[in-house]
Amino acid sequence: VRDLWTMIRNSRRQFLPVILENYKRLKAEGEITEKYANGKNAKKFINALTGWGSIQRMSEAPDKISRKLAKDTSAIEKAIAAQDYATTMSLLDQYKEDVPQLGSATWEWTDQA
Repeated sequence: VRDLWTMIRNSRRQFLPVILENYKRLKAEGEITEKYANGKNAKKFINALTGWGSIQRMSEAPDKISRKLAKDTSAIEKAIAAQDYATTMSLLDQYKEDVPQLGSATWEWTDQA
């Protein structure tokens, strides 16, 4: 039987490096290319955002927090598909704000992570 903290720790190791790597890439490039939007990295990024959002729930069943993060992820996915850089970055900032402190305390969008 795995406890919640073990699941969070494992999710942090699995998802956050992918999220941070893709965020840094988008920030450095300053745009979303067609190659990125249709490539494996964007899919991995969305899967990582989905997984990290899912682990933020406070109980076994999806709750208000995890549903909000799922909606955020869906909007990010659509913005990436539309190659809308400004909207994507704005939505990523919103996603981070919507992550409760339980999970975001050690998650930074910068090199300090």
